[in-house]
Order: sequence, then C-alpha cells, then structure tokens
Amino acid sequence: PFESPLAIVAGAGSGKTETLTRRVARAVEEGRSPTTVLVLTFSNKAAAELRERLEGLLGAAAHAITCQTFHGFALRLLRRHGAEAGLGDDFSIAGDAAQKAMVKRCCADGRGEGDKEEADREFRAVWALVKRARSRGVDAAAPRRGICGAPHMRTIHASAPRLRRGSSDATPR
Repeated sequence: PFESPLAIVAGAGSGKTETLTRRVARAVEEGRSPTTVLVLTFSNKAAAELRERLEGLLGAAAHAITCQTFHGFALRLLRRHGAEAGLGDDFSIAGDAAQKAMVKRCCADGRGEGDKEEADREFRAVWALVKRARSRGVDAAAPRRGICGAPHMRTIHASAPRLRRGSSDATPR
C-alpha cells in the first residue's frame, strides 16, 4: 500500500484525515513498520487530530509514527542536521514581528530622536530589500558580499546575533 509517497490535497470537510488515517493504519496492519511512516500537515490542530485518530485505529503502535507539521518537522531536521546546513548549535528562528523589530533597531541605531521619520523611511526600504532577498533565496552570507545593495544590509546581518538575544519571538532551543 505504501510503495511511494502520498499527497492528499482537498478542501475542508472532504475526508482527507479519514483517508490518510485509514491508509496509514492499513499499511501498518499489513506489516509496514510505524517508524517508517511520516505524516505531515499544516496545522498543530490537524497533526493532533491525525495522531488521535491513528491512536484509535492502531493503539500503542501509533506512537512510533512521526506525525507533525511541516514547520515542526523542518525545525527538527535543522536541529539534528544544522551543522550540515551551515547553522550553529544555537540558531533560532525569528518570527516576522521579531525580524521587523531587529531591522527597525538597526535602522534606528545611532540616530537621535529627531531622526525617527528618516529611520522609518529607511526601515521600509531595507525591509523591502530583506523580503526581496528572501523571495530570491539569497543566503545569509550574501549581505556581507553586498548582493542586496543597501549599505544597512551588512549592518543588519552583523547585528542580528546581538539583536536576537533581546528577541522574544525567537523559537526556543
């Protein structure tokens, strides 16, 4: 039954969870090791629902199935293999609000109170560059090489570790 990966894409209430849990249960009942099954979904709520239904169908065997969100699974992989991805042991993932706060602090650093309007204008320009670099897949080293074009990109990249320490929106280790 599980000879190749399976993706189920359908609208709300169409039976995705039922289809997936029954298919996983059947594969395990037919001899597939639960440790070889990976079930990914978008929300924590859906992952919890899948785990609950699998437990109802398979009992204790369901605990060996990896059932997570895409983001949770990706974070788990990065924690386990971060060095291979060029990440240190202490990396964190900042949410959008924390990222914006870091960029704002960099743009405001060294400015007087009267320069708030200029700092805000600079923030909007730099944030647009950050979004553009992200959408193009520019790597973390790129701002040091000047690829993004804005002088503050190097400052933001260099300041990020210091600024992250004060961030409340970073993913804990």
